[in-house]
Amino acid sequence: MKGGNKACDCLSPYKQRSGKCEWCDCGVNSYQCSFNESGEKQCQCIEGFGMSKSVGECFELCDAAHPCQNGGTCPEGGACDCPDDYMGAWCEIPKWCVPGRCGYADDVTCDWDKENKTGICKCKKEKYQYVEKTRECVECDCGENGDCFLQDGMKVCVCNELYADNFHKCETCNCGKGRGNCSFAEGQMRCYCEEGYSERVYKNKYGYVDNWCSQCSCGEHGLCRYYDDSSVCDCEDGYISYSLYCYRCNCGPHGFCALGYEQGVGYVENCTCDYGYSVLNGKCEPCSCDPPGVKNIGATCKLWSLEQHTCYCPDGFISDQDDICEDIDECKNVSACGSNTVCVNLPGSYRCDCKVGYEPLAPEADISIYGCKDIDECFNSSICVFSTTECINSPGSFDCKCKKGHYPASTTLHDPRYNSCHEEGSKWRSITISLGVFLGIEIIGTIYFFYRLKSRR
Repeated sequence: MKGGNKACDCLSPYKQRSGKCEWCDCGVNSYQCSFNESGEKQCQCIEGFGMSKSVGECFELCDAAHPCQNGGTCPEGGACDCPDDYMGAWCEIPKWCVPGRCGYADDVTCDWDKENKTGICKCKKEKYQYVEKTRECVECDCGENGDCFLQDGMKVCVCNELYADNFHKCETCNCGKGRGNCSFAEGQMRCYCEEGYSERVYKNKYGYVDNWCSQCSCGEHGLCRYYDDSSVCDCEDGYISYSLYCYRCNCGPHGFCALGYEQGVGYVENCTCDYGYSVLNGKCEPCSCDPPGVKNIGATCKLWSLEQHTCYCPDGFISDQDDICEDIDECKNVSACGSNTVCVNLPGSYRCDCKVGYEPLAPEADISIYGCKDIDECFNSSICVFSTTECINSPGSFDCKCKKGHYPASTTLHDPRYNSCHEEGSKWRSITISLGVFLGIEIIGTIYFFYRLKSRR
């Protein structure tokens, strides 16, 4: 404390200012820097230099030989006091162009617009652009037919009319003036055509490719395009292409629509409906003649209104009072099939089958006409399993019966092939043995009974 005031012992180049140590530097052309009691900076300059209050450093003294520039004032015996936008000994340097603002490379210059008080960093070489982020100049050349700009450090070409950017070079790209926009995609020219035009591509055998917008229109309900040098219409749903124009042709989801031309009428819709549907007022509406439980019999249904229709039935069916195709039972005709056959009725038809035990007269013979013949099962000599039986054929069947001198076994089988028989003599032997065994058991039982009775007494 000095005289009751705070005193700071500051390290160079700091000096006390309002009770604090603050930076104090008047530049290389001074020998002392300090702050007065009001906190104003005071510079002690070497001979021939004076303090510039606007900068707070020692600069050469201004005079008639060295006037202040850009609106700076020259105090008597002092250095230039510069306006806010300028600095330097003679106020010759815009503050925006302070050293380092545009980097330190030799190919960059700082331009200051005094009137608008704006600055810009520019490259000295043509076809180069300044990158603010890296403070350097990079090549930006799109060729003679366009201008180059940098956007976020990326090269952007703005090409002249009839030119487009192709790998950062403006090259010829002409789809026809007023017909569409031209651009390049991966080196290939593409045309984005105006309404009423479509891209057309020409390729020759040498690999040359040319694109242009050629007139192509399918009307307001379709898109026109070229395929193999021919125009094609891609129409909206409910419209079809006819003579390179999209006409309305809609039979609904259950039919196919085709256009025809009638003299004096023009283009007319022709609907081909799915099975089970019929045309009514230009739409395919439900219309079925199939009988219950049977589908797709091949009938034709004609709608007159949503409540009235007519059935045109195929062979084997007949239209009933409800306008349904009813099956004809051909088997009601007793002469539908030949002899020894069974008639099987089918929807719209019938089939003749041979009865069990019968076969067609010949492999290709029509049994509905010629009927069937009996199968002689006894033709197979081994059809009867046991040698004690012999095969007897009958119409539609056969039987394995006992040979002479044999009698049937007691067991009756459903399949006659397994019928078995015994010899006639073996019948009495079996009876005698059975009777002997029975009597023996009875005698033994009687003896045992009397033995037990005697023991009890």
